[in-house]
Amino acid sequence: MITLSLLGVILGSMAGVVHLVAFAVYNRQLLRGESRPNAATWTIWAFVATLNCLTYFFAGQDWVKAILPVLGSLACIATLVYALVRGTLSPLAGVDLAALAIGVAAVLVWWFYRSASFANLVLQLAFLVSFLPTYRDVWRDPSKERPLPWFLWASAYLLLVMAVFLRWQGLITDLVYPLLALVMHAAVGFLAQRRVAPRPINE
Repeated sequence: MITLSLLGVILGSMAGVVHLVAFAVYNRQLLRGESRPNAATWTIWAFVATLNCLTYFFAGQDWVKAILPVLGSLACIATLVYALVRGTLSPLAGVDLAALAIGVAAVLVWWFYRSASFANLVLQLAFLVSFLPTYRDVWRDPSKERPLPWFLWASAYLLLVMAVFLRWQGLITDLVYPLLALVMHAAVGFLAQRRVAPRPINE
């Protein structure tokens, strides 16, 4: 008989696997030139994802819930390196610098207040800000991203949310990160699957 605790372990593990599958699909699209990521934004994501992984684990002290963020941070770094090898590093824009500053602020919060939970909440703002250039780019040109990996990432976070509920410890920080990430990734997927009508040709 599968207990709720074991089911939570299964869902947490599945979340990590689906997350890696999404990265595999995304990197395959990079190889084919089907996705055109913003290198500066991925630099920020690699930095923020690593901090998020650390603060999320130390806040909840639960390895099952940390499977996805741990694998995600490693895969994010690997994807960044892969993108850089295949292209060039674009300069940091104002939004990227803002996300970077928030990430640094989260580190300072963690250091001075010794609160991983508080630092993790601050990092969610950095994640939100860092997604803005991607939203802008995909809104202007949906072909810049393919929806499949973004929906897979959203599905992985949905599985993590379910695992969190099954292993609930009363910590609101356990839910904020996966819920926000679910919405942010799904939003890119929905934007990417839009079909923009061609502009009329003035004769």
